[in-house]
Amino acid sequence: MAFVKHTALFLFFSVCLGCFPGPYIEQQDYCRSEFAFEANITSIVAGDHEDKYGIEVEIVYKGVLENISSTLDGFSRTCGKEGMELYTSYLIYAMTVPHPDYPNLSLVFFRKVSDITTEDIKRMTEKYDCGCKINFNEWSYFPQQDTTSRPLLEPTADACIAPRFYCRRSAFCQKNSEGICTWGDLGVCDYLTQMDGPITI
Repeated sequence: MAFVKHTALFLFFSVCLGCFPGPYIEQQDYCRSEFAFEANITSIVAGDHEDKYGIEVEIVYKGVLENISSTLDGFSRTCGKEGMELYTSYLIYAMTVPHPDYPNLSLVFFRKVSDITTEDIKRMTEKYDCGCKINFNEWSYFPQQDTTSRPLLEPTADACIAPRFYCRRSAFCQKNSEGICTWGDLGVCDYLTQMDGPITI
């Protein structure tokens, strides 16, 4: 009985953490993706586990056009329906997932092109530095948290430490003229995040 209980709890937290990740900024989605591009959704096929999208690529920001599949796997249904709409253009981050028979192009991030600003494009193309690591000292902001068992991360030349209040969308980490990874912000902050809880503005 205890085994079943613990297994159920493990699966519950695995699903929740997979769908609702801990502290992060959009730069991390960009850097872990193989491709960044704008594309129009030309078809949607509902699957048992995720939707499959037909896409027509319009602009490529990262990766090679010839390597981008014309079909894209959406998020798992355990995370809810993502709401991509037919005949609508999106900025998409995607990665290739290995498959024994064929590679799958899998969705990592999306935003409607109509909601994209010039600052979003400039931040993505000029500010995102994938050579910089991004660290979060989220545990230090919880009351009565014993930081002796979890030492705080310190800033280094190749890593930024996120401030307690940061914006997932506008934040970036980039090497400065001295080669030091430095935290910055550019553009719209539509979702201010606090280490011990989200704040929507």
